[in-house]
Amino acid sequence: MTQREKTLAGLLVGLLVFVGGGVGGYMFVYRPLSDVNSQLRLAEGQLTKKQQELSVEEQQIEGLLRVNPRLQQWSKLSLPPRDPTAKKVPAALQEDAKKRHLNQLQVDYEKYLHLLLTDSGLKQVRVIPRPIERQAGRGFRGPPPAYEQLGFGVEAQGTMKEVTKALRELYKTPLLHKVRNLTLNQVTSNQPGGGGGFGGFGRLRGPAAESNKLDLKMTVEALMVNGGEERVGLLPSKLAYAPKVLAGPERDYEVLDKRNIYIGYPLDTGSQRDTSNRPKEKPEDVLRFVKLTMLFYNADRDRWEATIYDQAKGGAERKLNERILNKFTISDRYKNPVLEARVIKITEDRLVILSKGKFYGLRCGDMFYPAVSATEKKEEKRVMKRAELKELGIDPDAELAKEKKEEEEDEEG
Repeated sequence: MTQREKTLAGLLVGLLVFVGGGVGGYMFVYRPLSDVNSQLRLAEGQLTKKQQELSVEEQQIEGLLRVNPRLQQWSKLSLPPRDPTAKKVPAALQEDAKKRHLNQLQVDYEKYLHLLLTDSGLKQVRVIPRPIERQAGRGFRGPPPAYEQLGFGVEAQGTMKEVTKALRELYKTPLLHKVRNLTLNQVTSNQPGGGGGFGGFGRLRGPAAESNKLDLKMTVEALMVNGGEERVGLLPSKLAYAPKVLAGPERDYEVLDKRNIYIGYPLDTGSQRDTSNRPKEKPEDVLRFVKLTMLFYNADRDRWEATIYDQAKGGAERKLNERILNKFTISDRYKNPVLEARVIKITEDRLVILSKGKFYGLRCGDMFYPAVSATEKKEEKRVMKRAELKELGIDPDAELAKEKKEEEEDEEG
């Protein structure tokens, strides 16, 4: 081979090596790297989109929790999806086990709802369980749905005050439940001369009016969320903090009864209004027999409560608390009011009440006289000073303004 041929062969081999290396580099280095970069950019775009969606969902969740703070503890507030003490069953029998558990929840919730309504004073209470609604119409077979919805129809009769108390207690119960719809109708009386006017503009005139009774019909729904706390019983045993109720405790729901749209303002009969000829007892002769018998903590309601007892009249003790049962009147044997008061604060060692612009602090075992006297004598030993009230977190000016406003509303009525 000549020198020229050797040179040409070397150039050809070099060209082949160069071209082959370029093709190999493109096929095995550049192209895979380009594909990886494209996939990386696509993944980064999808990640950015998912992060934006997550941010939107977090904002929605934050908004929901702002509207309904109870949902922060949804796992505990949910009806229990399973009883941990129940025996495990084979897969073939799990469908029947689910049905039995849901049926038992229906029974337990029906008992709870019936007891709540009757304790609120409602009469002729009927709680009717409805068919269980499963999310998206799923059956019992297959993967569990996100939630189960238990519905109950409720029928009862009572006054506006009793209905208001029942609804308040329902929403204070730490469960994921709500009133879907509610209707109230006035119970008509067949007696002559009864009944208030339309829309609450009429007034009750005489004993014939049974129209202060209302016919209540409503639908209550409770949720059992998949993934909720497994526990024995209906109610959660312990919560990190008491769930907030949408309407704050500063709202006075007893005004609904005072401004009843169905019966208006009741007019007392002459024997009730004109007390000039009615015999009266001295306030001290009445209050000396009324005793603060107990201060106790109600774990179910997460609050302090008190009981008072009239030793002269006998009967049952009277329960007091800061929300529903926060107003009371003590009367003599002739039904003349001797003391009208409102509960301001209940602690482990004291009951604070407000009456006629004065704050009184009673301790367990105190008699209302001389601890609280309806006269301006020296026997008023439990009148509290502003400093004592502020130590208990009580704003005396706000409470006095509230009392004055209620008195003006009563006078306008």
